[in-house]
Order: sequence, then structure tokens, then C-alpha cells
Amino acid sequence: MKTFFLLLLTTALSLTAAANDTLVVINAETQEPLRDVNVYIDHKQSIGTNIEGKFLLFHRNFKELRLAHPNFLSRILYPEDIKNDTIIMLPNERIMLSEVVVYGEKKKPLSINVMTKTDAQLLAAYKRGGYDFLRAAQKLYYKFFPSKDREKRQKKYLETLEKFDLKSAPLK
Repeated sequence: MKTFFLLLLTTALSLTAAANDTLVVINAETQEPLRDVNVYIDHKQSIGTNIEGKFLLFHRNFKELRLAHPNFLSRILYPEDIKNDTIIMLPNERIMLSEVVVYGEKKKPLSINVMTKTDAQLLAAYKRGGYDFLRAAQKLYYKFFPSKDREKRQKKYLETLEKFDLKSAPLK
């Protein structure tokens, strides 16, 4: 009785293994496996190949098998077209890019704290409209909660404004 169950189990496992086919997708020029190839079965199920270019086909009861990769021509296969476990894909010459080399020099980082003369003139010419409630709240906050660090920054900012001589800037 045990041998009968063992024989039955072995037969069932071999039938399921025969139903599942592992196929490999390779490059036609280099004969190397292709990874990340999208395999569509009857426009419904999508499978991707692994790093070894392999994917598992659970059954051969499909009408159409479509393989797509950005650097290769798409390929449509029918069940009778699959003779062995290897599928070959042709490179798409229009899309293939060779090595791209970029030369350049590292630019100096721009300092945000430096104000140019043009910026100072534009700032002086800028007119605000209406009452600024947020600015009034900020002034009250600064008045009741003074900070030495803030005072140093304000002094440095005023020195920068004097350096650019904003009093002589044309106002419009």
C-alpha cells in the first residue's frame, strides 16, 4: 500500500513538473541571457524574466506569447513556435545606445547670502500692496522675544544694504 502511494505521488509530481516549462530568453548577438524581459501571455498575464533570463511557463494552453524589452524587437510566439527551452531576441538597432561620456568642469557653488547690485535695486524698487499682517506679527514677536543671534544677522544685512547704497537706487 505504501509503495502504491509513493508511486502515485511520484507520478503526480512528474506530471506537474512536465506541465511547467522553464524557458530562457537570450540575445541573438551575444548568446547571453536577457533579464527584465516582459512576457505577456494572451495579453492578460505578465511575467518578467529573472537575472538568468528565465521565466516559468505554467502551461502551453495559450494562443499568443508576446516578449517585449526596450532594447530589443518585440516578438510574438505561438505554442507551435516553441520547440525547445530557448527563445532568441534580436537587438533593436534604432534604440541601442553606445557609451555616453560627459565632460565638464565643476562649477563653484553659488552663495545665497550675497546680494548683487541688481538684486538690491530690484528689492528697493519693489512695492508691496496692502497691510502686511504677518510682518506686523513678526515685529511684535521680535520686540517681546529678542535674540542676540537675530540682532547680529540684522546688523550684517543692514551693512550689506549700505554697501550697495540702496538710497541712490531709482524707485519707480
